[in-house]
Amino acid sequence: MSTDNKHTHVSPEVRGSIGREIMSVLNACTINMSSEQTLRELQLTVERLTFASENIGEDMSMTDVDTILGGDVSPGTMSFIAWLHKRNAIRLLFGENGRMLLSFCVRYYRNVQQVRCSTPIPLRESFRIKLLTQLRILYPEPINIIFETVPSLVAGCIIDDGHKRVDMSLQSKIPKLVSQYVDATRPVRTAPHES
Repeated sequence: MSTDNKHTHVSPEVRGSIGREIMSVLNACTINMSSEQTLRELQLTVERLTFASENIGEDMSMTDVDTILGGDVSPGTMSFIAWLHKRNAIRLLFGENGRMLLSFCVRYYRNVQQVRCSTPIPLRESFRIKLLTQLRILYPEPINIIFETVPSLVAGCIIDDGHKRVDMSLQSKIPKLVSQYVDATRPVRTAPHES
């Protein structure tokens, strides 16, 4: 993937295809993050790498990137950066390219619906993938599905797409369960004995 279009003309179709691939990978890497956090981390990355590229140059190693970002971005964002680096496209994250990518991401995420899947504990990777596969039937890309941990929930999950909220947590069932328990443990009333 070349980011230098001074020498090569890239058709709008190819550019669009590359853009969709980049956004798909970014969404996959930042699946546990809100759009706001993703944008904040991208902005921080673009600012720092742009500044550092003036001294280090455009051929940064991942060790350089790690040092520059100093643990201030999530592992998901680092995975995205590593993906770009592996494809020799890290230049998309600094200078004019970085500002263009950031601007595109701001517009993209402004128009992308978010679905939140909240659970009391982090999901095992295999279960999260199964759940994501099922949710993708209802919410195909580019809808952003975010998995978040809400420790105050009691078992189960809540899925909220901004228009509809489905609460499948035990917490929402507790009042009904307590009522059933009380009804089940009440002594059976008997008619007074006739003598």
